[in-house]
Formats: sequence, structure tokens, C-alpha cells
Amino acid sequence: MKKGIQVLLLMLIINSVYSQKFKGVYLYNDTTTNQYVKFTFLNQVWLRYTDYNSGTTIFNESVDKGFDIGLRRTRMQVYGNVYENTFFYMQMGINNFSTTGTRKPGIFFHDAIVEHRIINSKLSIGAGLTGWNGLSRYSAPSIGSILSIDAPLFAQTTNDISDQFLRKLSVYAKGQISKLDYRLIATTPMAVQQSGKKFDLSSTSTFSTDAPKLQTAGYAFWQFFEKESNEMPYTKGTYLGTKKVFNIGAGYQYQPGAMWHKNTSGDTIKTPLKNICVDVFLDLPLDSARKDAITIYASHFWLDYGPNYIQNIGAMNPANGNSNPAVINGGGTGVPVLGTGRIYYSQLGYLLSEKLTGKIRVQPYVAVTHANYNYLNEIMWMYDSGVNLLFNGHNNKVTFSYQNRPVFATNENFENVVKERKGMFLVQLQIGI
Repeated sequence: MKKGIQVLLLMLIINSVYSQKFKGVYLYNDTTTNQYVKFTFLNQVWLRYTDYNSGTTIFNESVDKGFDIGLRRTRMQVYGNVYENTFFYMQMGINNFSTTGTRKPGIFFHDAIVEHRIINSKLSIGAGLTGWNGLSRYSAPSIGSILSIDAPLFAQTTNDISDQFLRKLSVYAKGQISKLDYRLIATTPMAVQQSGKKFDLSSTSTFSTDAPKLQTAGYAFWQFFEKESNEMPYTKGTYLGTKKVFNIGAGYQYQPGAMWHKNTSGDTIKTPLKNICVDVFLDLPLDSARKDAITIYASHFWLDYGPNYIQNIGAMNPANGNSNPAVINGGGTGVPVLGTGRIYYSQLGYLLSEKLTGKIRVQPYVAVTHANYNYLNEIMWMYDSGVNLLFNGHNNKVTFSYQNRPVFATNENFENVVKERKGMFLVQLQIGI
């Protein structure tokens, strides 16, 4: 065993010498490189200063603003083809390690799948704990190549309620036929009782705690220009001008009896989870001499969780309470991100000319969310603007961001309206191999 470990370490060291561009560490199983195992690593560190929502408390102490540092994502991947027509993928790590969270969190599996290629690139079938999802492009984003400071979290519609940080226990079929890329998924949802959240039965819809039924989902897009790789479920946020991509896609997600609420007579009514999305993605080099590029994403979501469903999300929230019951957002950085209604979301990024910036590439961006939720009496507008400084592509970059969010509260007329707006300055340090 000891000798075997020494040989493996030697092979890793030798191979890393030949991976000078730091695209991961490979072990090859044959001379044609068709059979391989690849190792990668990614770390995202957040430093931020935030104006907290009104009424915010941290361990019962009132706070109105603060600075915090945390690990947004720390991940390791191992994947490859070790046998002919068989692919495996495993991802491990932690999310949202912050000052108020649990210390010494256990590294857990995000993904663990086995996949068999049935008909060349046209059909592969796999199963396991997986990020293969339906609905939209960013329902399974490639976290290392996100254009903005973070992925649009509303696209991950059951995140950590009936799944594990968007990953699900699923069987899936995927492939590319001509310019059509497709994926179809059948999922056994995880028990919502294990999510740590409350699901009190009331007139407002919430997730049912009854035994879950099978969830199905799908997503397909037409690739007008170059084809994207579908080896992984995770879609790129920006190619930084290295690829000419224009896709139009559509997807769905459906689970019967997933939600419940009480009607005016006090009867329990069960309703399905029904979500639909259409989206467009463009990543286009503009001038070969300037080496500049543009990235555009636009999407329209129709989300149906039942009557007046609403869910707050504050990514790696530094606060853990709110003393003001009128505030809908909850404490810290929480904001109504998911709910029954419609969402329009768009991103725009521009990679500046290499002649202007030199080796350090500069990519300013802006992202806008417009959500019309049934529970709220006003539109939820959220803004994110910033700039990526790319020292070695996505593998070594720093992102400066400013986010502006609305804080909703219930007024004297029992209307849920915007009481104020709050801001957050954020710096992300990212490194990967």
C-alpha cells in the first residue's frame, strides 16, 4: 500500500510539471489519452461590508451594518473516463463557511455519478447525486466561470430544501443531436424535514412534508454557433472571448403534490411544483486584434409554488436573526429571491481590449433582477454591478462588486411594500487549478 501511494504521488508530481497552464492534474490510463482521471481545486473567498436589513440581530444583539470574511465555496473535483464509454464524476467541498456558522464543517459530496455513453455524443445515461438539472442554463452554473459575483440563485428553485445545494439523487439522459443540446432528469426529492427549515401549514403555500413524489425536469437549447461541451452539467458564465456561442433554450420542472396550503374552509390543499423558463445566452469575441468580447444572458421564469409562496435567501448570511416582525426579508442580507410569480433576469459583461489592459484582463458587468411575486405588492428589483480582474483567466481572478437590494415590510394596510433599499460592497478572491 505504501509503495502504491508513493507511485501515485510521483505520477501526480510528474504530470503536474506538464500541466503548465494549470488546467488541472491528469492521470492517463492509455497512450491515446481517451482514458484519464482529472483532479481540480477551487476556492472563493468573500470580503464584504454590508448595510443590514432593519431589525437585524446577530446572536440577539442588534446590528445595522458590518464587515465579514468567509469561504463562499471550496471545492475539489475528481472525474474522468477510466473504462471505455464510462464516465465518473465526484465533487467534494464546503459552502458558506462564515463567522456565525458551524465550525469545522465536514467536507461533503456535492456530486457522485456514474455515466454510460450509449450512442456516441447523442445519448448518455447516468445516475447518482448530480447537478444535472432542468429548467434553465444557470440552474446548474459553473461556479468558477460566473460572470457576476454570484449565480442567480432563483434558478436553483429547490436549493437545499429538497436537494443538496441544487444537487439531486437522479437518473438522467443527455446528449447533442446536431445543434440541439438536451438533458432529461427524473429525481427522487430529498426529505424536506432534513433541510432544517420550518414548513408550517397555513393559507400561504409551502413545501409538503408528506412523502414526496417523483420530480421530472428537462432543458434543451439550440446552438447557433460553436457547440459547448456537455461533459459536465455545469454551464459556463463567460468564455472570455475564447468561444463564439449563441444559444436559445427552454426548460421545465414539475413535481405533483410538492406543495400544500389551507383554503378558507381549513382544508389542506396540495398543489404541484410547476416551473418554466426560456433563456438566451450570447458569448461573442468582437475583434481579433483587440481581443475584446461581450457576454449577454437574458431569461424569463414562470414559477408556481402555490398561493403566495415566498422564500428569502441571503448567500452566506452573516446575521442569524431579526427583531422586527414587519420586515419580510429577515435579517442580514436576506431578500425575497424565490416565490410564485414571474422573474426577468439579465446580465451584460464586456471584456476590455487586451491592448488597453495588458496581461491583466478587465471585465466590467451588470446584472438586473425584476421579480413580480404574488406575495409582494411591489416589484422586487435587485441590482449587481462590478468588475472582474483576470490575472490568469478564471483560475486567478478578483471580483469587485456592489449589490443593491430592496427591503420589504408589511405596512399598516397589510401591504407588503418596499420600506428601504440596502447596499453591499463585496470583494471575491478566486483561485483554481
